[in-house]
Amino acid sequence: MVLYSYESNDQQLNFVDQQRIIDGKNIFTVIVGKNGTGKSSLLNRIVREFLGTSEKQVYFDTELGLKTNLWRGRIRSDNFPNHIIAVSTSPFDKFPISRRFSEVSQYTYLGLRDLMSSNFGLAYMSKIFASLVQSVLDKEYQAFAISRVLDYLGYNENIHASLSLFQSRRILEELVKSESPLDTILSNRVGINRPFNRRFIIRDDGEIDFEKLERLIFIAKTIHENALKNDFNLTISSAGIELDRDYNLHKEDILFLLYSGILKLKDIDLESKNNGRIFSIRDASSGEQSVILSILGIASKIQENSLICIDEPEICLHPEWQEKYIQMLINTFSSFNNCHFIIATHSPQIISKLEPDNCFISSIETEELLLAADYIKHSVDFQLANIFNSPGYKNEYLSRIALNIFTKVSRNKKFDTDDNQKFKLLKRQASNMDINDPLIDLVNTIIEMHNLYA
Repeated sequence: MVLYSYESNDQQLNFVDQQRIIDGKNIFTVIVGKNGTGKSSLLNRIVREFLGTSEKQVYFDTELGLKTNLWRGRIRSDNFPNHIIAVSTSPFDKFPISRRFSEVSQYTYLGLRDLMSSNFGLAYMSKIFASLVQSVLDKEYQAFAISRVLDYLGYNENIHASLSLFQSRRILEELVKSESPLDTILSNRVGINRPFNRRFIIRDDGEIDFEKLERLIFIAKTIHENALKNDFNLTISSAGIELDRDYNLHKEDILFLLYSGILKLKDIDLESKNNGRIFSIRDASSGEQSVILSILGIASKIQENSLICIDEPEICLHPEWQEKYIQMLINTFSSFNNCHFIIATHSPQIISKLEPDNCFISSIETEELLLAADYIKHSVDFQLANIFNSPGYKNEYLSRIALNIFTKVSRNKKFDTDDNQKFKLLKRQASNMDINDPLIDLVNTIIEMHNLYA
């Protein structure tokens, strides 16, 4: 799918240059703008545009404490996406969230705001893992997509997960023995560290989902009667999902227990392709975890003709990992066709590592659409001045062109076409410089020279 533009009476943002699109290839549009310009709200508006009849299965913005979205214009696209994926590791994103365990068939939110845990890192990892399991169970071919992602990331195809029932064993035994299982559920302690997610059983209207309750009791009896151990392992590979040989539980029941909070994820291990060493995601840096889990999360849901919206992926990432992230995103999913990635960012590194083809930069503040080919492979100072309108102190790129103009015009007593183009940039960015920046004096001198010689 291709997202063309947002249009209202007083604003138009283009997301692609239709004359420069290479059909079939994925498209990447980076949205830039200062804080408060509405990047996150725009992503919210884009996602809601394509929810269609499923919108009743997600919370209204006002129910989540969000202000009324001011992006009320028209979204233009060539068609509806087959799937919408929203990704964020910020607790302040504004993506729609599905109502309590309501499945929205064509929309997946891979973020933090619907997590209830004292350990967001582990909870986010558990969420991505559950998404991987569900995707492989629903569509076996998704296992191959996940394997390709791992291969690109430098790992063998196997994802080894350590799972545990230890914290929830007591409630399972109580469910088996209780004459009133519902009371057992309702009387269980609440809080972020509880062994069971009561929201899984209780619907938004406060009513009990008895179908889920009966299934939970049945699974509890299976675990009890077969004396299944608390700790076991699960492996995801291109062949699908495998449990420990002696663990007599259906794979669909594993997913059910994960969503209910009964089954806890302890760790995920990956195998290095180079030396076969086992790599624990929990032992990785926050940046590595963020990148790996984000990419795996997308891999679990992406299909041809998907729309993927990503809000500020640079959070928690060292500049080196910001560069790696966008490169991984582009290369890892190149085997999928006709997907459009919309990325809101403040990162010059992400801009710099875009590809020359099918990559665009859309500025909310100026309403300009820029071709990434003209801005990639440049320094951070270049990006700050040309894209983000925030040159910073002693911007080396601006200092260099200012000195070149000063030297050249002092000698020739005139401004040529190239000088005038660069002069416009200097003059525009002067208002964004610190008043104590020594570069301002040189820019003011060049402005005086322009008045004389232009």
